Amino acid sequence: MNNKFVKGIIYGALIGGVITLFDKEVRQQALSEGKQKARQIKGVILNPRETIDEIQGKFDQVRNSIQQFNRDIQFLTEKASEIKELSLQTVKTFTDEQESKEFEKANSKNENER
Repeated sequence: MNNKFVKGIIYGALIGGVITLFDKEVRQQALSEGKQKARQIKGVILNPRETIDEIQGKFDQVRNSIQQFNRDIQFLTEKASEIKELSLQTVKTFTDEQESKEFEKANSKNENER
């Protein structure tokens, strides 16, 4: 049954494709795209080195982009760590300052009571 189902889908797609070719615009578009793909394939066959170089160039661009992305992530991580450290230092400084003021206030109060 599964085999019949797959065959039915394939036949349906083929029949649907043939029916759509009755439309002149679809035929012209399919012909145009077919010719374009044929030229591309012919270019690859005639100039395989050029195609390989083009693919290698795109691969290099992607690799460079990934490397730059990794450097950017590392930079941002370092900056986030620095900001966190500065925040902790600021909180500690603020807390120390408050404690110092409270200590001075308490000492001042003790001296006035004497």
